[in-house]
Amino acid sequence: MNIFGILTNFTIPGPTTCGKPEQPPNSTLISTDFAVGNRIQYSCDEGHLLVGPTQRTCLPTGFYSEFPPVCRCKSSAGL
Repeated sequence: MNIFGILTNFTIPGPTTCGKPEQPPNSTLISTDFAVGNRIQYSCDEGHLLVGPTQRTCLPTGFYSEFPPVCRCKSSAGL
């Protein structure tokens, strides 16, 4: 408190979770805990190629780092 009795030293709590993230078609999301600081992982189904990050982290802002990956069919990815 300051000299006028007003509370001045306080913090506003931030998010504690990011919620369940987007899951691209033909992918598997490997995580059950979406709390701040935790990582989630993605893998693609058989016959698909992961394009983008394999991991994302839940940030203190309540958003995930990185954009979600995409799982492309290997035959359409030029392989």
